[in-house]
Amino acid sequence: MAQNAPGILAAALIILGYPLKALGIADELLATARRSSDSYSIAIALFSDCMHHLVLRDARTVAERADEMLSISTEHEMPFNSIVATFFRGWAMTAEGRGDEGIAEMRRSVSDPIAAEAPSTAVRLAVLAETCGKSRRVEEGLDLVAEGLATAEHTGLRLAEAELHRLKGELLAIKEPSNVAEVERCLRTAIEVARRQGARLYELRATVSLARLLKQQGKTVEARPMLREIYNWFTEGFDTADLKDAKALLDQLSDPGRE
Repeated sequence: MAQNAPGILAAALIILGYPLKALGIADELLATARRSSDSYSIAIALFSDCMHHLVLRDARTVAERADEMLSISTEHEMPFNSIVATFFRGWAMTAEGRGDEGIAEMRRSVSDPIAAEAPSTAVRLAVLAETCGKSRRVEEGLDLVAEGLATAEHTGLRLAEAELHRLKGELLAIKEPSNVAEVERCLRTAIEVARRQGARLYELRATVSLARLLKQQGKTVEARPMLREIYNWFTEGFDTADLKDAKALLDQLSDPGRE
């Protein structure tokens, strides 16, 4: 655990809303590991880097790191790292349009008992649930959300709790688009949990989801200030996927004719 303290710090900083600071730490961790030529240290650093870029939705970097991690883990018989590398590789596949193949890889990873108790399990379940939703496999996604929330309750590790509530809302919006009240309740719960945890990245995502829902209902006046408030909190990372999405939606809300 102490060996990966910088990786844990970087993961926390990303979720707290400081992606550039986090990636700086992650880059240094990986560079230091490479200089040591210690395979285990490199595998740990690659795992951390994959997690960071996964959360930031950087598929290209995740694919590169996952391939390297899988190669090292296979050569040096590191079963946990091999399992999670398979998950990262599967997610990168889905980002490339290979949805079914990638989801199958991710499912194999999260179902493996070797990695079942890892702190990152709830995060990976959330990512898989979101991926299923994008592939219109909604029931699978909802089952994974339920599993993730149960895992958080069982372990006390609530890192992905806000994301799971957001994804429940997003998935319900696909399954039952007329059930606006329940979708909105899930998204507002996600925002409340994220605020309580200081998880600004997850608060941004949930607010974007809620603002889109309100926009569909013609409630632009309500949506605009809430999104502007959380977007303006950020001081870095404006070229990351989440902040780009938030800015694009904010522009639409400020100028209804701009789609």
